Amino acid sequence: MRLWLGLSLLGSLWLCSATSAAAQALTPRSFEIDVHNGPVLGSSRMIGLGGAYSAVATGISGVAWNPASYASRELWETDSTAWDLALGFLIPSTYSGSDYDNNGDRSVNYDGFLYGDIGLGVQLGAFGFGFLLRSFTYELRLDTRAISVGMLTGSYGVGYGFLDGQLVVGGGARTAAFSVKEGGVSLLELAGTSPEVGVLVRLARQPWRLGAAFRAGVTVDDERIAGVTSNDLALPRAAHLPWELQLGFAYQAGDRPLNRRFVSPARAEARLAAYYRARRDERAKAQVLREARERGTPVTPDAEPNDARWLSEEDARVEAEDAQLERDVRYAAVQRATGLRALPRAHVLFAGEVVVTGPTSEGVGVEGFLRGVRDTSGGAVTVSARLGVELEPWAEHLKVRCGGYYEPSRFDAGYGRMHATAGFDLHLFEWSVFGLLAQTAWRLSAVADLARRYFDWGVSIGVWH
Repeated sequence: MRLWLGLSLLGSLWLCSATSAAAQALTPRSFEIDVHNGPVLGSSRMIGLGGAYSAVATGISGVAWNPASYASRELWETDSTAWDLALGFLIPSTYSGSDYDNNGDRSVNYDGFLYGDIGLGVQLGAFGFGFLLRSFTYELRLDTRAISVGMLTGSYGVGYGFLDGQLVVGGGARTAAFSVKEGGVSLLELAGTSPEVGVLVRLARQPWRLGAAFRAGVTVDDERIAGVTSNDLALPRAAHLPWELQLGFAYQAGDRPLNRRFVSPARAEARLAAYYRARRDERAKAQVLREARERGTPVTPDAEPNDARWLSEEDARVEAEDAQLERDVRYAAVQRATGLRALPRAHVLFAGEVVVTGPTSEGVGVEGFLRGVRDTSGGAVTVSARLGVELEPWAEHLKVRCGGYYEPSRFDAGYGRMHATAGFDLHLFEWSVFGLLAQTAWRLSAVADLARRYFDWGVSIGVWH
């Protein structure tokens, strides 16, 4: 009897185990790939601030956090036309046993991590536009197989600064492309596009800012995947980059201002030119009235001065006013440059934000997809908190940053983890790049992000401000 009960129990356990294993196996078109990235990936300043950047929101790299960055002006951007170039890279999670996607499984070996971004932003007065491409690739080693995974996101859009840049709004689109390759052969390539919007409140003379951004989810559904075939993978019904909502604040202590009104020099020049044109019109009207009185005739609407001597003297007056206008424009440029150099450097910037990430219906992580296992990912909304501090302890030479953020796990079996971040900018030298540019101050930047089973670092060269 005992033997029978023991065999029955073993049989039941075997049956339950087999049923559970079968339930975990992926079947085609029954799941979506959750392609969300948990760790912060961006410029050295963004990572150094712990990812709390949606309220700082400047530079073309900032559009990945807040599309209002398209038209948000830095203190040193005083000219009507400005441009910004983003070019950088990171090497995340390069050590053995890392767990990039934070699913709690360290048995899968990651290799060849590389993150890079390139972008260009142009600002014309209060208007701004540009694009930013962010690429992230790595290789997963599953037994004897080496599978390359790539994620490319492109943001492109426009922004406008209202009330002299005190209220900035921006919007555009986010395109995501997800690819899986083995031995140079494509197993899966998917792409889709969705809108994104952002707003930034930066009141003049106030030491604080508020920022908010929303990016709709990017989904490639069954219609796109239906034409894809694979002998090795159970294909999904969709690939999904979930929606995101970011709410941030920034506060700057110290003598250096955080927010200033941006009055376009072109607008100021136009107002000055309009002033001189109004003076000329008034002189012309007065001369027309004098000539009409001398002739004893009424003034007609289209009448113009005819006195040769007055016209000659007026040409001289106009020439003198044009010269004065040029001097006024040059003087204003000198005043802007002088005022910029006179700004105090001492400051401490505090930044924080909350990031809410939407779910993925019947989502599966990338690892699970490649192994054919239902490793549930994105089953619920997740919330991340981020904080960062920036200061300049050595004026005109060194800026340092530190921060941290909580990365929630998207997986049922995973646990959230805390990240510690740190970075610096070091003023190197001034160089015109063999005369191709104006004399420019250059900087070296470095950053690191450390968490449980995760580490990344990066270096870059850029312009010192």
